[in-house]
Amino acid sequence: MASKSSPVSGSAGGSEDALSGSPKPKINRTRTGCFTCRRRRKKCDEAKPACKACVKTNVFCEGYPPLTIWGNPRRVARPRCMAPELPFLISGLESTLHRRLFYHFTHVMSRVLTTSSDDSNPMNSIVTPLALADPTLMHTLLSLACSHLLNLQPVGMSPELSGERNRLHQKALHTQTQRIEALKRTAAVIASQSLSQDRDAIFATSLLLCLYEICEGTGGDGWRAHLQMAREVLNITSTATMNPFLLEFFLYHDSLATVTVPSSTPRINCPTNLSDQNPSLVGVQDGLIEYVTRISSLRSEAGPGSFPPKYGIINKALEIWEDLFRWKPKVTLCKDRELIAQFYQWALFIWLFSIVYPNGKSDPLVQSAVKDMAVRMSEIKSGDGVMACLLFPLFVVGSAAIRQEDRNAVTKHFKRVRAWSSLGNVDLTFEVVKRMWEDHDAGQPRSWDWVIQLERHGMSLLVT
Repeated sequence: MASKSSPVSGSAGGSEDALSGSPKPKINRTRTGCFTCRRRRKKCDEAKPACKACVKTNVFCEGYPPLTIWGNPRRVARPRCMAPELPFLISGLESTLHRRLFYHFTHVMSRVLTTSSDDSNPMNSIVTPLALADPTLMHTLLSLACSHLLNLQPVGMSPELSGERNRLHQKALHTQTQRIEALKRTAAVIASQSLSQDRDAIFATSLLLCLYEICEGTGGDGWRAHLQMAREVLNITSTATMNPFLLEFFLYHDSLATVTVPSSTPRINCPTNLSDQNPSLVGVQDGLIEYVTRISSLRSEAGPGSFPPKYGIINKALEIWEDLFRWKPKVTLCKDRELIAQFYQWALFIWLFSIVYPNGKSDPLVQSAVKDMAVRMSEIKSGDGVMACLLFPLFVVGSAAIRQEDRNAVTKHFKRVRAWSSLGNVDLTFEVVKRMWEDHDAGQPRSWDWVIQLERHGMSLLVT
């Protein structure tokens, strides 16, 4: 007969446990985690509306299965006096998905839209309260968060999220168009002060719709239409009564819009009341943004002409250079703001130089500036608030880069900005830069003229 196996004759681990008398630790497994963690085989803390594991990894939390209560089927359930869960505090965000999108905007996306990356971020302190009282602004905010969240995930991973993005965006777009027309009709008969609350929400909606196009990065010109709508809202009443942050945000984007769409149309001037608040972006309060519109007007007047330019162009360029040379910040800046202000100053110089010398990209003055900026941009760390304003100077430096080591540095910085912001517009901007590199290497004239590049490929770009 075969002898019976000893109870301790199994694995080494089992033998050791039996001899020591200590039982194996019990593994508690739950089957109530969110769908996302269960599919990814990750531990879920079951927080609601979205678990912390999904929030931490920027993954869409798909929610939880319905609770199943097991018991005697013959037992009659007692009626409940109260709902099993408290409703969500914010009105209009009843679904788990909308709560997730709201949380993503306030805790993730808002921090890449201004230079304020802490709780003082005006996207939260100003825009979010307006959205609570305005359903159209809330729909726009949620669609923007949806677009941003999709950029963080592999293409095609969340068809439900993509469908909700389109539905929210179309709904907000339709309502916004109607109420701007209504605002125009009523502004003539209603005192402007009585329109201030609604006007701020309508104005903010147009700005967020513009951001939606930036986040999507499709190369279309929808962002121009939304900036125009915002301008029409401003034209109804004085800029002095507009919320200072919203006005600063508009002026920044409206001015940088002229970089790729040269225009001699007068822009809305920066009111003096903006100096009473902390700057949320670079260039508006310190006057640098004014040089953008002046150089754009000069580019519009010069056109894609041949070298040398007319004397009138040369004379105006010298006037801009003299003012840019003497420019100093109005207040003392911290290190990172001082550094990015210098980047803007030098980027404006390179842009101005390209108008006077259309084929002067190889000039030692330009290449020295490109090398210094490409190296010093590494001093701005991922997570620094000023990363929100780095795209414009990076775009200009990239357009002028001809040495491979400089192009490698520019490529690295584009990847950093894209990883930090997850805005589709960054990819589009880098694509334009690479095409300018190809034109330069092929010996094409005016290879750093991005206006020609965009027109040739039928693209529209806002470098913010």
